[in-house]
Amino acid sequence: MKLSASTSIIILLLSPTASGFNIPNPFAGLMKAPTDGNPLLNNNNSPNSNSVLLKPQLLEAISSTNNGKDADLDTQKRVLQLVRKLETERPVPDTILTDPKEAKRLDGVWFLQYTSPSELGEEEDIDTWTPENPESKIDTKPYNNKGTVGAVGIKVETANRVTKQIFDVANSKVANSVEQDFGIIHVGGSFRPSDSVPNRAIAAFEDCWIEFNNGFQLDLGFVFSIIGAVRGTKDNGWLETTYLDNDMRIGRGNKGSLFVLTRDQNAVQP
Repeated sequence: MKLSASTSIIILLLSPTASGFNIPNPFAGLMKAPTDGNPLLNNNNSPNSNSVLLKPQLLEAISSTNNGKDADLDTQKRVLQLVRKLETERPVPDTILTDPKEAKRLDGVWFLQYTSPSELGEEEDIDTWTPENPESKIDTKPYNNKGTVGAVGIKVETANRVTKQIFDVANSKVANSVEQDFGIIHVGGSFRPSDSVPNRAIAAFEDCWIEFNNGFQLDLGFVFSIIGAVRGTKDNGWLETTYLDNDMRIGRGNKGSLFVLTRDQNAVQP
């Protein structure tokens, strides 16, 4: 997909939920995933047989969907059902963003494997996820992000593209990188816990650049300063972590998006 420079600037307004994501970055030391704890244990450290069974089913369901782009309706329904079961069987603790030990589980690099809307319409057989207490001044209008990330009406495909999200919990930093034909888009900034929803991280992007394939780097950090001044807030979006273990994370975004991320880039078939 070929993008003009102006379109690339708009794309930098990606929701973190989408933002939600190989570039030189200040978080390179965080590449190694935490190894403490058993990824198949629930929050009170007792075995959860349902989680053990559901997780591989979810990874299989999202495989060969090109990051969700090629997922048909039945597959999307199946994924949403499995996700809701995992979220219910093993909810993340309310201290996920405030307790250093819990928050460390977010640290490092995550690879985006699947994106889709959190709702498919009037589906009575799916336990629908509904966000609580939307943040003021942050857009929550849903859009169909099936296999894409985007904002303000602009969609960018993530199918067959490496999309990363990097958390630096100790310094309250988050960064997203998305590979494109012309290079890599990098967006980074700070995050803070929401005052109303304990597992929700509110992102305020401050840094952004495009690293082109020829080595030239275009710094566009000023764009966020302008947008923040116009909107009256530096907050760009939010992401709720609704399931987390040592090698898989599920998130829900302010645009009604569902994201499945893994530590291993090759955890699913593209």
